[in-house]
Amino acid sequence: LDVAQGYAFDEPPDPPLAGARGAPGAPNGGALPFFNGLLVLLLGVSHFAGSEGDDFTFAIDDILESHRQRELDEAARLLADFGAHRSYLECLPEQEERLNEQYRRYLAGELDPTAEGLRNEIHQLGFRTAARSGEQEVACVDAEGLWLGDQARQVGSRHQPRVVESLNRAGEASIQRSSEFVADHDMVEYLRFVNSRERLYTNHSQYIERFIQVGTFEGSELRVRAETELAGRQVVLAGDFGGFPVQRLRSALEPAGVVLADHVTADTDRIFVMFGAGHIWTLRQFFEDHPGFDLVPVAEILR
Repeated sequence: LDVAQGYAFDEPPDPPLAGARGAPGAPNGGALPFFNGLLVLLLGVSHFAGSEGDDFTFAIDDILESHRQRELDEAARLLADFGAHRSYLECLPEQEERLNEQYRRYLAGELDPTAEGLRNEIHQLGFRTAARSGEQEVACVDAEGLWLGDQARQVGSRHQPRVVESLNRAGEASIQRSSEFVADHDMVEYLRFVNSRERLYTNHSQYIERFIQVGTFEGSELRVRAETELAGRQVVLAGDFGGFPVQRLRSALEPAGVVLADHVTADTDRIFVMFGAGHIWTLRQFFEDHPGFDLVPVAEILR
């Protein structure tokens, strides 16, 4: 591919299918044939209020309007029909106590979901879904990973500026498509769109195509070693990016999977996990490869 022409975000041939070992059947905790592990409903979302930390982002400006609130109620109803026993959200464990204080106020009817400071997806959809599922608390399972976006951008801008420009155009076009789609569709349709294979892989590709620039040129090798405590144990996230495999790099950026695997209790047989859509491709692979989990396709729930 001529880099001056840009990158095409084509899907790889025959990627693993979520929930390939069986198809979900009865909701509300009913039996699902052919599934052997803990059932996981993994939902990708955009950041409803936008995100200062993302290179490409947009806000759903009318998320607090009455018609969007009704659409979110319907989305939460469908998601709750899955019958999850616990909801796991994209927030750091040290934020969990404060978030559950808000959640308890929400359950008691003391937290107005249309308040200006509650535009984000955790309050708007996470709380709604957990409440409809009868949960008394939610769990925070995000984790600090290795974020090398700035380094990748510096290397790419210096050695491959046309590639960086092409990737920026692709990212902006992707955001524009999402913004236009949500403007013309309700929230259930939008969530189906966000969780389609094409959109999930496009989001994933934005990470991969950027990070692949790191370590490509002489003098750009980067060595990183970070130690962090995840789920009560020390985990070393290390990388030598002179030829470091891209998929391993992306996996190193998803330590949330480690937290989730250790956080789930033995008395739980189905969970709801909601994360930013850019993380879903790799988290999905984690759940598919882990023998203790079975993924239920989002499309089977958001009908």
